[in-house]
Amino acid sequence: MEEKGARGPVEEVVLQRFPIRLQQFLKLMGLVGTGGEVKHLLDEGRIWVNGKRETHRGRQLYPGDEVLFRHGRVVLRFRVQKDGP
Repeated sequence: MEEKGARGPVEEVVLQRFPIRLQQFLKLMGLVGTGGEVKHLLDEGRIWVNGKRETHRGRQLYPGDEVLFRHGRVVLRFRVQKDGP
């Protein structure tokens, strides 16, 4: 089931190393400061990966994965891409 209200622009995020854990990705993007913050957001259902609600902060992200981060009325969408060939 796709998260409602998930329409809108997708920011392409280019990374060099894979896989990357969801928690590390959210910290890298400046969306959270601590692992506890990530756990809280996951428990509240504010983070979705590839159209499904995510529950694990250790979830591995790979090129092509899409992360949706919902904070109040703000919805940010990221598509993870590999840097280089």
